[in-house]
Amino acid sequence: MKENTSSLTAEATTAFRAIESMRPQSERVCNDWLARKFVRGRFLMLGHSRVLANAAYRQMIKQGMGPVYGEVVGRTRYFDDLLAARVADGLEQLVIMGAGFDTRAYRFHDLLRGARVFEVDHPSTRELKLERVAAALGSVPDDVVYVPADLDSEDPGEPLIDRGYDPGAVTLFILEGVIMYLQPDSVDRVLRFMARGSGPGSTIAFNYLDASVLKDESKFEGASQSREVLKRWGELPAFALAADEVHLFLSERGFDNVEQVTSRDLREKYFLPLGRGDKVASHLGIVSARNRLNATQGV
Repeated sequence: MKENTSSLTAEATTAFRAIESMRPQSERVCNDWLARKFVRGRFLMLGHSRVLANAAYRQMIKQGMGPVYGEVVGRTRYFDDLLAARVADGLEQLVIMGAGFDTRAYRFHDLLRGARVFEVDHPSTRELKLERVAAALGSVPDDVVYVPADLDSEDPGEPLIDRGYDPGAVTLFILEGVIMYLQPDSVDRVLRFMARGSGPGSTIAFNYLDASVLKDESKFEGASQSREVLKRWGELPAFALAADEVHLFLSERGFDNVEQVTSRDLREKYFLPLGRGDKVASHLGIVSARNRLNATQGV
């Protein structure tokens, strides 16, 4: 990653969350009310005008990007709900891997009292994040630990532990929009750390790309459009999974209680009850799983 730059995918997904959150309460799937304060560049004006946000939404639908938009706001709601549920279960730590412009540490600040919160990201992205947090909130909160680490080249365990992470605590790891951009060996390294370096009952949650898209063989609606956009932005994915391989893949790396969430699940749970017929990308899936190991075991 270039110094002092952010990925366009990070900027775009933040804009999607901002657009969705500007809808009336009775119509919105997710409420990332801080997202509009984090958008920049070509997306800046979206955070200040519902008219422009609605126009941008209509343009995305016209260009065939509606299913991807639906997946982004649907997964945001899923991860938000999962976080709230884990806090109710006694969560002790939250680790947001590849945090980008994720705002959960701030939106859930009151709910997370008593839990340690860590954001892990590439050093360049971390610096940009700190600038935007300060601009959005007035200052950088002192109860969020920002951990610089390049997930594609280093194990996140050491820098996390150096900054107070407890490998024996019950932890939720969220990797939203992250796994597909890591190399396969990096995915293994990160998952193995989370399996062996967290307390029993810890949870991981991430979204993943269907393997057919990586091979450019996907027939899912919206897959070709999203691939072309990513190619144009120079951010083609590097890792993918076939849906029927997810359970075995995670079991081999130390996880069980696997829950897979499909585009149909997101539509039925979040969109249809609001009377919305939005399409949700089928070439992207969501999964959560529990750690079956403890911090003293290897994989």
